[in-house]
Amino acid sequence: MPTDSLYFDRDGEPIDLDRFVELSSDEEYRRLKTDQREELTVATVWMGLDQGLFADAEGPQIFGTAIYDNDARDLWNGFERFAATEEEAYANHAAALEVVATR
Repeated sequence: MPTDSLYFDRDGEPIDLDRFVELSSDEEYRRLKTDQREELTVATVWMGLDQGLFADAEGPQIFGTAIYDNDARDLWNGFERFAATEEEAYANHAAALEVVATR
């Protein structure tokens, strides 16, 4: 169902700004999974703000997975993926771990 909301909880339900701020301050709620492999970290988090506003994506893209270079404290090779559901987010995390393992 289309919505004008920019903010969504982990279930993909629209929320208002006050609830977004509340959930954003809860690190356990935000963090899905983090893995460190040598000098790289793979992190998957709930962002709550639709990252797919200007993309041709199905559903609000409210989860993000990224590979970070621990030394540079920046994205590794620009790797960043977005997802609409936790299931997709965990799949992105597994794919990122595979990318790190085969680099």
